[in-house]
Amino acid sequence: MPVGRVPGLLAATSPPAQPLQRVVHTPGVHLRPDVSGGLLLGADDVDAPAAQADSPTTLDALAASLLERASRVMPAARGVKVVDRRVGVRPMPADRHTIAGRIPGFDNAWMIATHSGVTLGPLLGRLIAEEIVDGASHAALAPFRPERFATAS
Repeated sequence: MPVGRVPGLLAATSPPAQPLQRVVHTPGVHLRPDVSGGLLLGADDVDAPAAQADSPTTLDALAASLLERASRVMPAARGVKVVDRRVGVRPMPADRHTIAGRIPGFDNAWMIATHSGVTLGPLLGRLIAEEIVDGASHAALAPFRPERFATAS
């Protein structure tokens, strides 16, 4: 399956005075609640510079930039501190759309690959689990089937 790897910076913060209850996507930053009670921050435009960073100081500066952006979106973020920052790798389907379904040519092999795991993970997991257990295809997954990558011989 044509799935690439996209590096990205995530900055984790201390807990804000008022917790975040949902995923927030804005043009300059995305925020989501962290299991620690803090925030996880990221932004597409800092991913490439973070992946190419040659020092911890550069990563610290990029994380500080994310926190500054978050504080403009969420006033409760003004009092938090960055407690961790890390560059991770996320899956990215070649056509940038989710891949979900049975892998062609295999009876018992299924796949889910998506860049939107935080938002789509629960739904995709439920739909694929139902397909595996019930054997019935969900129409909602039709555009995302792995066979769209099959080439004509």
